[in-house]
Amino acid sequence: TILFNDPLQDAVFNCPRSAWQGLPSSKSLFHQPKGVGIAIGNLTSQLISNIYLDQLDRFVTIEHGFKHYGRYVDDFYLVSTDKRRLIEMTSIIEDYTNNHLALKLHPHKRHLQECQRGVAFLGAVVYPHRLQPGKRLKRNLLASLSREDCSAETQASYRGLVKHYKHKKLLDSIDVGEKSGGGYN
Repeated sequence: TILFNDPLQDAVFNCPRSAWQGLPSSKSLFHQPKGVGIAIGNLTSQLISNIYLDQLDRFVTIEHGFKHYGRYVDDFYLVSTDKRRLIEMTSIIEDYTNNHLALKLHPHKRHLQECQRGVAFLGAVVYPHRLQPGKRLKRNLLASLSREDCSAETQASYRGLVKHYKHKKLLDSIDVGEKSGGGYN
């Protein structure tokens, strides 16, 4: 029954409808034909996308031999030392997703750059030999921890995330705030 659940039926809204102004209709299930799209953010959508996009994973890694490829749900990256190959793969992947998966790649969400600058992916920046939290994550972390009412759970959550990145400076700022009873300034 989870797979056939209609997310629009009995939907719970946590903000006023006015907060939705400016949201592209393509980002809302309310503007899609019946039977098109799935609700994002739940485990079902993640599972379905992993099953569906497994074909893309195999296409990129097996058929085209990319070793440095990563994907989570609908975000992915490719790393290669051959710039021409990356440019060529862009159109090959676009053709594959259009013709085999009935999906379109967003034309403005493609970035070709040197790997020394890192790859922005899922709120992190992936470098050849390290992983760093992205700017937005750092900004949100420091803003959250600077509030007087920052909970121990929030601090613990951020500590776990920052430990994953092995980011000593941010980890130290969390530890200093805990010792002073919160309120990071």
